[in-house]
Amino acid sequence: MDSESNRDGLGAVVRSWQAALSTRRCPMSWGYLSHGDAPVLPFGLGEADTIDRVEVPWPSGTVQMVTKRIDVNHAIEVRES
Repeated sequence: MDSESNRDGLGAVVRSWQAALSTRRCPMSWGYLSHGDAPVLPFGLGEADTIDRVEVPWPSGTVQMVTKRIDVNHAIEVRES
């Protein structure tokens, strides 16, 4: 399925929650007419050992929630549905 937003989620503000702390990250492009891998958004967790949930509000207006717990040093891939 194709997404309505751009494939790299540029313009989204991804938010993670761990315990009572919330962190935001924004996918960024590398530069004019450049190419690189899909954006990777590292989240600093401090003393936390899991992320409780991730919210991705896509530029199209669709909001996705990932509610499974994510352990430290793990990556997930979220695609607009």
